[in-house]
Amino acid sequence: MFQDFQEIQSIQDKASQDELNKLVLENQEKLEQLRRIQVVQNMYFNSLSILETQPQQERSIQTQYQFEQDIMVESTASTEDFLNPQRWPTDEIRARYIPQEAYVFEPAPEDALIRIDKCQQRMIFHKSMQYLPEEQKYYDDFQKYLTTNNLVLPEGYDDDEMMVQRFLEGNQWKFKECYESILVHQRFLNSFPTELNAFKLYEEELNKGYCYVYKRDKSFRPIFVLNVAKLKQCKIPHEQVLQMSTYFVQYLITRALIPGKIENWLSIVDMKGVGITEIPKNLMKAITKPLQTLFKGRLYRLHVINAQWTIKIVWKVVKKVVDPFTVKKFVICDDQPIKELSKLIDLNNLEKRFGGNLDDKTDNFFPPQLI
Repeated sequence: MFQDFQEIQSIQDKASQDELNKLVLENQEKLEQLRRIQVVQNMYFNSLSILETQPQQERSIQTQYQFEQDIMVESTASTEDFLNPQRWPTDEIRARYIPQEAYVFEPAPEDALIRIDKCQQRMIFHKSMQYLPEEQKYYDDFQKYLTTNNLVLPEGYDDDEMMVQRFLEGNQWKFKECYESILVHQRFLNSFPTELNAFKLYEEELNKGYCYVYKRDKSFRPIFVLNVAKLKQCKIPHEQVLQMSTYFVQYLITRALIPGKIENWLSIVDMKGVGITEIPKNLMKAITKPLQTLFKGRLYRLHVINAQWTIKIVWKVVKKVVDPFTVKKFVICDDQPIKELSKLIDLNNLEKRFGGNLDDKTDNFFPPQLI
């Protein structure tokens, strides 16, 4: 590896600027690997400097701890692997967010497919699922549509994860809209990696606790919490909120979910102390919009708790005219939300303020604690 570095350095001294740019592009991945090695080397040599000024026993413990902490910070906060949520992270990184028992978990039929009367809505799209005949027909017809119109799907949408099927159902089986949505999603993914300065802003905002993910439900789905009272205090521009929320959701998809087993999350919206006229509608729209346009079929259930009576009355009217799947997904809880929440969440994974046994989350909201 260090021979490669010397070779690149030698060429760099002789090449013109145009040639150098070309070489950098051709060797980008190699250079990134070298950069990471150099970062670790620098950490190591910095840790060695401590040895000269501290007693042997004390410095060995502190140096090892500091070195491990620096490595952890590098691997979780400043590398492209962390900043680029479109890139699937290593098993070591995912192990921080996914418990081992989740890998042997088998989703129940209702986890994979919601059925209401003669209608159904798929929640797990992986190729390992048993698709219904009508779903397979839509898929086959869409392939014919692509061929007839000389269209090609971007890479990664027609593999084992079956993203194409997710976008088909999310667009009510409308082929043109489905294809356009896929292109929008691809452009979104290609907008990463996020610049480090932008990430630092996201990290600061996500640690304010107005939206965070904490623990998992009984089917290992991450639990997403939106604190509307805290959201009202958010001061950053709505466009940045939109960018941050899309980054965070894609970050969860690559680190907290398992295709074919866990492909959704459960949400709790806490309305405590917020009246219907105080809801920051534009901010909430900025957070929820990407869920509707970019992340089809990712929300399994949404529980609204501590809602004032006016909100409950409005929902009673609205749910009479919306589709049955929306009614099933959106639950306006009464004064005892634990009755609904405990159906899907173990009390040991539910915060005390929601009626569970888990200590309330008050700090260190990001990166999310899921294990």
